[in-house]
Amino acid sequence: MTAWRLIVHDKAEPAWNMAFDEVVLERALAHGGPATVRFFGWDRPAITIGYAIDAAATLDLDECERRGVPVVRRVTGGGLVFHGWDLTYAITFPRDAIAPGQGLIEIFWTINRAFASALEGFGVRAGLLEGGDAPGPPAGACFARPTRYDLVVGGKKLVGNAQRRRRNWLLNHGSMPLSDGYRELLPLLRDEREAAAFETQSVGLDAVAAPVPSRAELVGAIGDAFGAALGVRLEPGRALDEELARAEALAAGKYRNARWNRGGEAV
Repeated sequence: MTAWRLIVHDKAEPAWNMAFDEVVLERALAHGGPATVRFFGWDRPAITIGYAIDAAATLDLDECERRGVPVVRRVTGGGLVFHGWDLTYAITFPRDAIAPGQGLIEIFWTINRAFASALEGFGVRAGLLEGGDAPGPPAGACFARPTRYDLVVGGKKLVGNAQRRRRNWLLNHGSMPLSDGYRELLPLLRDEREAAAFETQSVGLDAVAAPVPSRAELVGAIGDAFGAALGVRLEPGRALDEELARAEALAAGKYRNARWNRGGEAV
């Protein structure tokens, strides 16, 4: 059985979190691995935005700065995600390791099915949104509207994913709100309709699980479910010294760079 590296990080700076995941992808491209599953947290409330999102059109960036809420642009696609109250993960893997021969959206299906299996052990009855996207206007915020194969409970989105493909490797970012604490950041959205949509279109784990499992319990259950779904063995590992050094350099030169985070290229 193929072994994948499992890394569990505590709370870290938002820019560093995004830098580290890109470093893992870089190393996989250069050295052929390792495939890595990482769970991580945030040392402060933060917002990440998908690669193609217009930050200034979606958020009140002046108010974000006034509140001290970092806005960091991901290398993955997808929409805007609020962090600080969620379980966040990154999966870096060979393209054909999940849903070989299928489209990228089928990868979401496989990942979310594993999540559903893990959460079932905590009494959460979650399923995948089949068919098309949920009705409503296009939303820049990831959790403002469920889309095909999102994990939903009672029609409300519980888990969101976004991807970036480089040659034969993929980086998948994902988030599951553990509570609705992120709602204090909703006024930062420019579109009031989008902010209002969170009330009917998304849900936190604390609203559907009683009691709410600990992070350690979730990581263990989800890791086991991933391994079973993918036919791989997750082995606890650590970040290499060269990964840590490169991540700090990339955070400083790119992910803390206002030009990059507002949609340009880092210089």
